[in-house]
Amino acid sequence: MELCINENTVFVPDALDIAIKNGRLSHAVILDGSGSDERYAVARYIARSLVCRGKQKPCGECSDCIKAESSSHPDIYEYSGGETARSFSVDKIREIRAQAYIIPNEADRKVFILRNVSSMSEQAQNALLKVLEEPPAFVTFILECGSKSMLLPTVLSRSSVYSLGDEKTGGADPEKLQKAKETAKAIVLAACKPGEINLLKATAVFEKDKELLRLCLPEIKCILGAALRQKYTDKKENETASALSEALSASRLLSMINAVDNCSSAIKRNANHNLLITKLCCELSANN
Repeated sequence: MELCINENTVFVPDALDIAIKNGRLSHAVILDGSGSDERYAVARYIARSLVCRGKQKPCGECSDCIKAESSSHPDIYEYSGGETARSFSVDKIREIRAQAYIIPNEADRKVFILRNVSSMSEQAQNALLKVLEEPPAFVTFILECGSKSMLLPTVLSRSSVYSLGDEKTGGADPEKLQKAKETAKAIVLAACKPGEINLLKATAVFEKDKELLRLCLPEIKCILGAALRQKYTDKKENETASALSEALSASRLLSMINAVDNCSSAIKRNANHNLLITKLCCELSANN
């Protein structure tokens, strides 16, 4: 599974994605390695999956997914420590513990994203341990840190640890990545225009370049996600996303994001390449 954050591709570990899809995710997850933005992107992906009411999680279409994407879901909580040691205070952990035992407002689950937990003191980690040992059945904790070595062995033993490592681009060279970004912009802009001719021209480059398609999909999703967020906030992330946000409805943007996810999954199943391109054009087309 690939995500996009700040124009970078983030790879979700297969074991984590399988656990989410099969509903077997641990009550406590630790995301270790990579960069802070990348860990946060994966944490939000997990949170959306947990509150989603659709069959394929996250579906990107239900009200819970829409609220989660716009950071306005009442059952997803975010807490963060600072950059300095012990800045994630024990008082904040006590607040989290108290909130954890209150039943969810709308979703079936309550999700706590705890950022930069390596800044927790030993006292704060021991305070967190109390709720990790006997958590409410409806709660999931997502802890992210640069290195799990900063956490107590007792915290690690009660959590499932997933390393994101340093893999962000799948080994692609910079020129290829830049081409993927440019192609993604051309595709989403073509998708706003009536008819499919512009979209077909923009995607023609994929016919003899499977690798470019793989790299381009998360870039497309990144732009669509930025356009969707702009629907619910005043933040303008880039000109392409702004153009899409003005031209397309939220439901259309969600449908396009879902189409990109489906295409990514089909690539992993080794689906017919040319049929994939045709299906993607059809689902991204403004005619739909």
